Amino acid sequence: MANNLIVESNDTENGYIYKELTSRLDILEKSIEDVNDSLSKISTDGISVDSLTNLTSMINACAKIELLNTHMNNMELHISSVKRDEWDNKYEKDIGGIPETDLANSIIQKINNNANAGFIKHVQTVGDNMHREFAITHGLQTKTFLINIRDTITDEIVHTDVSVIDANTIKISFNNVPQSNQYEVFLAR
Repeated sequence: MANNLIVESNDTENGYIYKELTSRLDILEKSIEDVNDSLSKISTDGISVDSLTNLTSMINACAKIELLNTHMNNMELHISSVKRDEWDNKYEKDIGGIPETDLANSIIQKINNNANAGFIKHVQTVGDNMHREFAITHGLQTKTFLINIRDTITDEIVHTDVSVIDANTIKISFNNVPQSNQYEVFLAR
């Protein structure tokens, strides 16, 4: 008897379940062949009802046919190839993140209104080909904040001296004089 079980699996767990069910189906098919062989010998070998009952119990234990039927009819686990292709092609995320044009207006408003987004930020570029130190007025009203300084030429994160002047101002000092707008300073609270 050929094993015609076809399962469309969309993840590793379902792939494992498919292999397990296929294995159980193979055992079931072999057991059915054994039952047929045994049934064909009843008239000549006098096989007992107890032997048939034991063989039937073994088949049920190996195959768990009720679990197979329940699993195969579960449309949450199995989707058609057409539906899977539709989902896979629905949205391809840009490497730079989700474009603002793809966001709902309510999300855009929350992003643009920093207080509603759960943090307040300040971004400023520094560097003028003349000075090593820069005072940045950020207006965050705190001396505790997150800071990130990125080299706009190399995109590397830069570690440099940062001093807190007051709750709204910091001073950044570089070892060398930066080029014009060489560093982007990001602060958030």
